[in-house]
Amino acid sequence: MAVPTSRRAALARLIGWAALLVAHANEDTIRLRSGLRMPANGLGTCCRKTARGQPIIDATKEYLRVGGRLIDTAMAYRNHEEIGEALRASGVKREDVWITSKLASGTVNSYAKGLAAVDNILQEIGTTYLDLVLIHSPKMGKEKAIAVWKALIDARKAGKAQ
Repeated sequence: MAVPTSRRAALARLIGWAALLVAHANEDTIRLRSGLRMPANGLGTCCRKTARGQPIIDATKEYLRVGGRLIDTAMAYRNHEEIGEALRASGVKREDVWITSKLASGTVNSYAKGLAAVDNILQEIGTTYLDLVLIHSPKMGKEKAIAVWKALIDARKAGKAQ
């Protein structure tokens, strides 16, 4: 029985991602096209009862204590302040930790809102820059996504994102 083309393509993408993960499994960092080196593994801070408040502060501090250096967060997780508190309490220098955050595409759907969201994330975490800022989902439509993307480009030019 033949596998439909769309399923074959999805499987190929999945295998591609798996191959990428396996290829980098023993690496501490991954070199990005920009030349930056991003930690290969990180702490995801979403989607569990302990993703906010003292539990995420404690988990993040412990993660940093044992040598973890990439934190993944997002506007939708509503834990930027806790992540910032944990980072400050950990004693680890900001420049030694890679912070990725994502813009909430349900509310951040214009250039101005994109710039404001980056500034708000920076304020909530208590940092001057993010290592990576993503659009959490492109489900806002092409024109709005392009406007938000342009805001991210300008945030990078302003030194607010790497």
